[in-house]
Amino acid sequence: YGTGQHEEKLIPKVIINSLDDKITYMHDGGEQIRDWIHVDDHCSAIWTLDHQKVLNDKFNIGGACEMQNIQVTKKILDILKKPYDLIGVSNDRPGVDKRYGTDFSKLTDRTGWTPQINFDVGLERTVMFYKNKYISK
Repeated sequence: YGTGQHEEKLIPKVIINSLDDKITYMHDGGEQIRDWIHVDDHCSAIWTLDHQKVLNDKFNIGGACEMQNIQVTKKILDILKKPYDLIGVSNDRPGVDKRYGTDFSKLTDRTGWTPQINFDVGLERTVMFYKNKYISK
């Protein structure tokens, strides 16, 4: 997540819908769990590998921040001071993965890298980015 993410993705979609007072429909109520990582942390992991000249190996990059989509959505609505009734439930997408978790311990063990951006801080910045972008249109 972060600034510049495509507006069809969950976080920008919830922000933009909320600014228009439109409902965001959550697949199966948004109970899916994702490992949220800020784009700057993701880039930092890649830069760390490059800086340490780690070649010919594979690594998972994770944010150490597993959270349900519904929790993320409520955090966005709280930031924007919008009601939770802007959350709808959709059952039109069967087979949605229940959890995406990432074990990045190999990356940490090898390079010392860990994510640095607190989710709430990164989310606040992301919400403000899209809010300012949307308002300036």
